[in-house]
Amino acid sequence: AASDVYKRQANTAAPATTASNSVAISGMQFQPATIRVKAGEKITWTNNASMPHTVTSPNDGSLASKRLNRGSVFSHTFEQPGIYTYYCALHPSMTGTIIVE
Repeated sequence: AASDVYKRQANTAAPATTASNSVAISGMQFQPATIRVKAGEKITWTNNASMPHTVTSPNDGSLASKRLNRGSVFSHTFEQPGIYTYYCALHPSMTGTIIVE
């Protein structure tokens, strides 16, 4: 019976999609570099790096975080299906892709 309680608590802790909707900024990378979500879902970026970074769309301005210092968080909800690319305005070689289904 104790194992049933444990399983029930483990299943109610958080939906499985929560972790997959998180992007860590670590070193000079977005991790994961490509993330897939459903329309209407939110993605949260957390800067774990010692230097500041941004989450910026190259063309349309749909993603435009402020400068994210270590520990800062930026979130965006993707309403429309499509493929969205982004980069760090401070380090343009850092890129990422969001696939919204």
